Amino acid sequence: MVTLSGLNSIDPDDGIASYFWEQTDGPAVDLSNASSAEASFLDTDVGTDDQSLTFKLTVTDNGDLQSSDFCVVNISWINEPPMADAGPDLTGSWVSLNPFQSGPKSWIQGILNVENWGTQMAQSSLIYFYLSTDEILDKTDIKIAKTTLDILEAGQSIDISFKAKLPDREFNNYIIAQIDSLKAVLETDETNNIIVSWPL
Repeated sequence: MVTLSGLNSIDPDDGIASYFWEQTDGPAVDLSNASSAEASFLDTDVGTDDQSLTFKLTVTDNGDLQSSDFCVVNISWINEPPMADAGPDLTGSWVSLNPFQSGPKSWIQGILNVENWGTQMAQSSLIYFYLSTDEILDKTDIKIAKTTLDILEAGQSIDISFKAKLPDREFNNYIIAQIDSLKAVLETDETNNIIVSWPL
């Protein structure tokens, strides 16, 4: 908002009875309180060109004598850069995977690093871990574990540990992590949530 002030106007004898503001040049604006000592208007859109707006103030004293003065308001266009806000974007990478034997059973424990590449917080979601015979997540894969991923701020990362018992598949196994398995987080990129391990 731009304020035009005539508070410095004076009358040496019988005082000022009224004020009147009017625009005389430049792109038209709606003046508020045009009959007051201070008038105002909202900034106008000048496009990419600078503009000058001219206003005339007329003051009248109690003897009906008048005096006028002019003021010029220069409005400049400033190109401010945009701010991208694409939302959260969860992805991850394997830190470690270690198969081991405990008695007759096979187990695996590992660490998955999860990152939020986006510009907004990602709410809590689930991570499912699957055992697969290839690098593609499909209905033939066996879910071996799940864990909760807590709220992750933009730019933040966290290591997620898991441990699971393995069924009897001995060769060419992969562990596939599916981040945000139930699609609780509306992400900018839903294609980078599947994290495939190296062959075990």
